[in-house]
Amino acid sequence: MKKILLILILLPALARSAVLTVCASGCDHTSIASAYAAAGSTDIIEIQEDRTEGLTVNKNIAGLQSDTGARTWDNTGSGGSHTLIFTTGVTQAITVRNIILDHSSGNADTFRINGRSAGGKVFIQDVHLIHSSGSGSEVVNDIAAGNAVDNMVFERVTFEGNGADDNFRSTAGTTAGMYRFQSCWFNDGDISIRIPVSTSNIVAKVYNCTISNAAIGMSLGQRGDFQNNVFVNNADDLSLTGASEDVADFSTNAFEEQTDTGGFGADNIFGIVDTDNFTDPDAGDFTVKGIASPIYNSGVTLVTVLDDLLGVSRPQNGVYDIGSYEGVFKFLILDTDRTRRGIR
Repeated sequence: MKKILLILILLPALARSAVLTVCASGCDHTSIASAYAAAGSTDIIEIQEDRTEGLTVNKNIAGLQSDTGARTWDNTGSGGSHTLIFTTGVTQAITVRNIILDHSSGNADTFRINGRSAGGKVFIQDVHLIHSSGSGSEVVNDIAAGNAVDNMVFERVTFEGNGADDNFRSTAGTTAGMYRFQSCWFNDGDISIRIPVSTSNIVAKVYNCTISNAAIGMSLGQRGDFQNNVFVNNADDLSLTGASEDVADFSTNAFEEQTDTGGFGADNIFGIVDTDNFTDPDAGDFTVKGIASPIYNSGVTLVTVLDDLLGVSRPQNGVYDIGSYEGVFKFLILDTDRTRRGIR
């Protein structure tokens, strides 16, 4: 008689992610803070109504999001009362997506990076970042030193100050490739992108963005990689103030105010006119006006940039457009030879 030996192997249970919902009634939690306190490293916090509170992220979670892109997460106050703070203790990638993030009163920042731990990264996708307070501060303010490529990646993000704020400011970033912005719109800031620290590293990669209505579009003290961007309706497009920045890092960009002072990278366009290139720039509509615009089909292929600010896939007509929007145009192709011969 044969005996069959059954061996039971006990495997550790795999961690399962949970979505922890937040609203005043009927959700898992009534505050973002309580959801965060309960969340594990694979959990997502989902905001299901407008919220006014601040949060400090100092442990691992998978992400923060809203159930619709129309939810506003706001905070008020000055000093350290930032709406969202990331600091040491985060050792994995966290995604913030599909939400409106604001600071509507006081001079604290909307989004503040106070510190980093090894492995900690943040991906911001389909987010509207605002600083609507009348008191000056920053929309995104990174005061922490970087430690890896892609410490912060912004995809399809709108930055909007009140004219007195920097849309994005880094005061300690020197790590090569630590910032990447793609298909973003920077609007109405004192300075749209300010990275003053001097280093020869290429710290920021800015691809297919529109930078508009700022006192200064970019203020740089270091090198970067700037391709397929539009600078329009700014008092000044560029302020290169350090010893390390290089205009050769700018290629296939379109400038309204910046003149060609020599040394720029290939295929930049200077002296664009806003009303000739964009649908309604006075109303903030910077979509491509038509195929006659010089920004249409004038960009280069960027392998990480797969879509535009609205989620339209790139490229639409074989070649990337310049700026945060990809033009979508339909063409009627007539076969004149068939028509002439009466063939239908």
